[in-house]
Amino acid sequence: MAAIYFYADEASKNGCLILMTFTFNRQRLRFSTGLNASEKSWSEEDQKAKPLKDYPDENKGIREINNFLLDTYDKVFPKGQKVSKEEVKQKSEERSERYQVFMTGMKKKRRVEVQPL
Repeated sequence: MAAIYFYADEASKNGCLILMTFTFNRQRLRFSTGLNASEKSWSEEDQKAKPLKDYPDENKGIREINNFLLDTYDKVFPKGQKVSKEEVKQKSEERSERYQVFMTGMKKKRRVEVQPL
């Protein structure tokens, strides 16, 4: 089984970088989410930035990362199969690249303006 834990790094002028630990088969991988929140707004217990209305994109990003990694882990590695840290990292990077391409395409679609006839 895999588990994900999000936590705030040390404070800087841009707030705290939100980091994550991905645990599986008694192994751990640590990643940066690339998201920031102020030190005071980070809830260690809930693993999200509060108040929610001030950090919608950050909290949505955390949910998406969490769902993406757990779904990918379940699809790529059948239950009971032992996997190495390198395999998970490689598969995560492959999926992440596809996810980034997908998100870039979505952003471009949103930017397309409809010209009147």
